[in-house]
Amino acid sequence: MKKYLVAILTLILFFTSSTSVYAKHRQVLGIQDQNVNIPPTVEGPGIFLPDSPFFFLDELKQNIRMAFVFTPEDKAKIYTSIAGERMAELRFMIAKKNLPGIRTDMEGIADNFKKAADQVEFAKMSGKNVTALAKEVNDKIKEKQNVLDELHIQSQGELEGSTKSVSDSLSIAKTKVENSLNLADLENEINDDILRDAEMEIHETSEFAGELRNTLIDLQEEASRSAKESQKNRIEVLKKIIQEKDDQAKKEQERKIELEKIDNEKLWKMQTEAVDSAREMVEQAQKTSRKFEELKVKTFD
Repeated sequence: MKKYLVAILTLILFFTSSTSVYAKHRQVLGIQDQNVNIPPTVEGPGIFLPDSPFFFLDELKQNIRMAFVFTPEDKAKIYTSIAGERMAELRFMIAKKNLPGIRTDMEGIADNFKKAADQVEFAKMSGKNVTALAKEVNDKIKEKQNVLDELHIQSQGELEGSTKSVSDSLSIAKTKVENSLNLADLENEINDDILRDAEMEIHETSEFAGELRNTLIDLQEEASRSAKESQKNRIEVLKKIIQEKDDQAKKEQERKIELEKIDNEKLWKMQTEAVDSAREMVEQAQKTSRKFEELKVKTFD
């Protein structure tokens, strides 16, 4: 058993940092968006529920009950009973998705169990043997903790936060009551508390892993979209560069053709001038040859 508890404690320490991060990633939902429920409780609800305009009469009834009890033991039992009524009412408020009513019952559960634990402590301080009373109150707190744990697992957002807050408050009250248990019961309760904490931590970590996996999938999809957009932009840039290069190459080709045209014109002009010059030289040579023939004829005649 001790080895199992050590292993569980190791898991708690290992997963504590993960669950603290997980709280930042949980989706925040309103009570209207959730489908949660809790099992029936042993106690029944009061005559008027928190969403009734006459709910103050129920609170008045509880105050009158407390006015007629004087011992810490009796007060502890009445506070425990009232906490049970609030838990029964909470089931109806959750079914109605009435958030103000849920808050009222959550506060009532935490407040009345705290007062019950205080009365058990007062009775012990007065020198009375309260082991039986402590076990009775402790069992009731543990019973309500189990219900709240189930609710916590199902809920999200503000409802999840409220459930966690009340459950933590009950843990404080339970610890105070446990100090009045006999040693055997105390050891059993400590083991049960460790196992309960471990189960909740493992649940939180499991959900965190699922949420983290979904976040990674979203990031991968976003990265894929970004990569596609980046690739599209790169293609457009490359097309633009190619077009600019094509335009530049085209201009270079046109310039080359233009230069070749100019060079050809210059060459043609030079060739024309050379032909004209040669023609003139030929005509001059022919003219000179004719004059020479004429002169030769006149001389020999």
